[in-house]
Amino acid sequence: MVYRRLEVHSSDIYLIAGMLRNPRPGRQHLMDEEERQFLAELPDEITIYRGYDFNQQGWAWTLNPEKAEFFARRATFFWSESFVATAVAKTNDVIAYIGSREEDEIVIDPAHLDIVEVRTFIEELNKNDFRNVSK
Repeated sequence: MVYRRLEVHSSDIYLIAGMLRNPRPGRQHLMDEEERQFLAELPDEITIYRGYDFNQQGWAWTLNPEKAEFFARRATFFWSESFVATAVAKTNDVIAYIGSREEDEIVIDPAHLDIVEVRTFIEELNKNDFRNVSK
């Protein structure tokens, strides 16, 4: 699946982003029927989270703050510092909900997000410290 390559930092990111931005029919097939139903039942506005290293503008977000912290913690294996962003999004802007990997993943164009908070995630000797770095 092309979408799964978005997690990999590569030159293909621009090609894949262009494909996801294209409004042509069929994007709903990123989801199975259960995922489409879940997305349809979400409220008009949702709070989503993203754990990341240096790429806040990613397309993969989650409804689950603990899952975002997992991805931030994973990023600290490669970088000394990582982040958890909190954003508000309109459900109509969501391209897909992917629940099959137990990540409660929201696929959305980052241009449609309102970032309301970014926390720095630092892991030292198994101690988690979040400190607010914006708003």
